[in-house]
Amino acid sequence: MHSDASRARSSYTTSGWPSRAGKHSRIRLVLFDAFDTLLKPRKPPHEQYAEEARVHLSGILPPVALTDEAVKASFQAAFKRTWKEHPLYGAHTGLVEKRWPDEWWRLVIERTFPLDETSKGTDTDAARSRSITRLQDALLDRFASSKAYELFEDTLPAFQALQDMTVQVGIASNSDSRILDAMRALRLDHFVNLDLEGPGNSASAESSAITSRGPPPILSYSILAEKPSRKFFEIAVQRATSYMSAASSASSQHGNSDALKRSQVLFIGDHLLEDFRGARDAGLQSLWIRRGFRYSSELQSTSRKGPGAHRSESSSYDGPHNEEAERIFKKEGLTEEERTRVVTSLGEAVQWLKRYNGDV
Repeated sequence: MHSDASRARSSYTTSGWPSRAGKHSRIRLVLFDAFDTLLKPRKPPHEQYAEEARVHLSGILPPVALTDEAVKASFQAAFKRTWKEHPLYGAHTGLVEKRWPDEWWRLVIERTFPLDETSKGTDTDAARSRSITRLQDALLDRFASSKAYELFEDTLPAFQALQDMTVQVGIASNSDSRILDAMRALRLDHFVNLDLEGPGNSASAESSAITSRGPPPILSYSILAEKPSRKFFEIAVQRATSYMSAASSASSQHGNSDALKRSQVLFIGDHLLEDFRGARDAGLQSLWIRRGFRYSSELQSTSRKGPGAHRSESSSYDGPHNEEAERIFKKEGLTEEERTRVVTSLGEAVQWLKRYNGDV
């Protein structure tokens, strides 16, 4: 008799790649995290806040309050306070209207640039109020556009490769709906469904076009659940099953109309706990993408006792999620099976998938 762990390992070669002869269901759906997986800030968010603030608050706040470092500290404190008081972008506390959490972000911005208490009720306070409103508008527009974000260079090629395969794709992210506008500005809507509402039950040509790009995005604030909770991934699979079934019926293609199994869903993300282990623990296949890292012999031979990777000289953006994931990794390390699920680019993830599905 073989244990579950040994059966799982039997589907992998000694090099860590899936075996073409492995006995498992083909992956039919690939779900992607958004931030630091598909796209990244062009500059750290606090620097973009400071840049806009120096345009709109110059003369209102002292220059020392508008430096990158000052804004970084203020923004972090404002974000943490607002998240604690209004979790999930205010979905539970009445800040969200029409599913666009602008008011939540307006509150964060206002708290990031507080006025001295002695100035309240004065002409300075009135001028600040008008300037803060202009700053809020500018930042909300910026972070819903390609001005704030850019795609990783392998994102579009990976989606093009997946489009050529019989695999659906979708987005599942701990974020609010403003990120969808940014992704549209970056032309990802050509490859993946970014419509929160979805096509409903209509079998029109427009609905067929929407469903052909995969299930609608899953966002934490709209489903009131966050990664790494099991509920988040369960809802993602349930909704994907419904939309893939509707798409199959609309196009009269019934070959894959059966219910989607969790083991037929691959989740790809940059966060060790939220994405990689969260999806795995919910029964999905998962890959951890560690951009800008290369393996050392230590990683290839160690268990969960210590770190084993180094930032390469060609490293790109190292976002906050990456930093947190690396802290966890350095503390815990990886199991033998987990090491077979680590990739350093989306191109490598596509090759992993092809190997898993027996397409190469």
